[in-house]
Amino acid sequence: MPSRQKRKGYLFEKLIEELLVNNGIKAYRRGQPNQEDILIEGIGTLEAKCWRAGLKTLYKMKGDRDFLAVKLQSLQDKNKQILIIMDIDKFIELCQAKLKQS
Repeated sequence: MPSRQKRKGYLFEKLIEELLVNNGIKAYRRGQPNQEDILIEGIGTLEAKCWRAGLKTLYKMKGDRDFLAVKLQSLQDKNKQILIIMDIDKFIELCQAKLKQS
């Protein structure tokens, strides 16, 4: 039987894949080591991480806003991109709009 962490990761990836597919977005779970977790056709790739703790601050900072922008502020990480955090519903909405344009 796989480890609990692997099982948790698989279930989370499967949940995201199902949410996307159920909303008309072609998404495929890859499930291979050193590869993106989910390929979203016409959009890009997605890495899925599910933690028991550690993200509470991000949820709190985002609050009821649509997006949260975060960036590391250190000399070692000065070239890192800004990350945008959003609810899955907003992400699905944006994906659907982009695919409609194509």
